[in-house]
Amino acid sequence: MRIAKLAGGADTLASEMDQTTENKEPQWAMELSDNIYTIDDAHLDAARSVKIASLRALADDQINACARNYYLVYAKQLDAGVVAIEHILNKKF
Repeated sequence: MRIAKLAGGADTLASEMDQTTENKEPQWAMELSDNIYTIDDAHLDAARSVKIASLRALADDQINACARNYYLVYAKQLDAGVVAIEHILNKKF
């Protein structure tokens, strides 16, 4: 994927994802986690955890009740395995 190539590889992209999480940038961390899902199986668990944490952080900052509920329900579904991220991204295993 071009994004990983631009970032310097999947490991660099995963490292940046971790850094954005530490810097409390949930929207960007979530974007990076989606990229990790599509290109690198080695970091799937970390990307899933970052996505869940990012959704919950975005919900905490949300003043719109519907948006807050969406973030929380989506995070809960990912955490419980109800929604497989691979299905959302149409990833074939």
